Amino acid sequence: METKSPETKTYDGNCHCGAFKFTVKLPPKPYHTCNCSICSKNGYIGIWPLGDEDFTIHQGKGSLTKYQFGNKSLEHYFCPKCGSSIIGRMSDPRPGADIGLNIRMLKSFNEYFEANKHDNPPINFADVEPLYQTPPFPAHPDAETLPADQKIYNGNCHCGAVTYAVKTTPLEEQKVMNCNCSLCSRNGDLWIYPPKSAVILRGGENLTDYAFLSKESLHSFCKICGSSVLVRVSEEAGGECPVNVRTIDGVDLASLTLQNYDGAKNDPQYEV
Repeated sequence: METKSPETKTYDGNCHCGAFKFTVKLPPKPYHTCNCSICSKNGYIGIWPLGDEDFTIHQGKGSLTKYQFGNKSLEHYFCPKCGSSIIGRMSDPRPGADIGLNIRMLKSFNEYFEANKHDNPPINFADVEPLYQTPPFPAHPDAETLPADQKIYNGNCHCGAVTYAVKTTPLEEQKVMNCNCSLCSRNGDLWIYPPKSAVILRGGENLTDYAFLSKESLHSFCKICGSSVLVRVSEEAGGECPVNVRTIDGVDLASLTLQNYDGAKNDPQYEV
């Protein structure tokens, strides 16, 4: 008896700023999460593999920035305006297995995620050679006089062009902000809110600032690899420097205590 393939459905998607828009044909199938260095830092939730015939670009063809690392078997593409990480493309594709899609870019991401929810563990690509090497981190001036209730964490974008050291309460004692607004949900951002004086940044010139809702709070991502690193807040807007916990070196994401925030309900509603 012939087994029927599951019916596909067409979904609309886009980067956050809308410079890149697409449709994709997807069957009901489990999405993938992965513990490799880039999936962890950039928050990918992937559908893999897909054929080029299933992915149609309607706007922004040729506009995405390409990033490769390691053995360069995969090309990662992100929007250079807003930092949304959209697709991965095999450097040596096979028929029907050309690309992988970050389903966070789907307009109906929440619906697809819930309909295909599963308990499968993340794919273990963290141990694949060559192993990811962290860059040198800046020294924190408070390292020698650190209070007992504080800890210094080092972090970086994936390519290492942007690094930082942050003094904060131990992560296990904090609630980490998990916001479902249109931007944070696309990036998979997880936030802590140390004061600006507690963050020592190196390579800030390699960050691209993206204004969402307010020009006083600029979401900043690496222009080379697309990692969402921090938010640059103006002096008038406040004294905090929100840091994306995903970019902290060695962070155990599963151990974090998350505080869910319904940013999606706030007006003005997201449109693109």
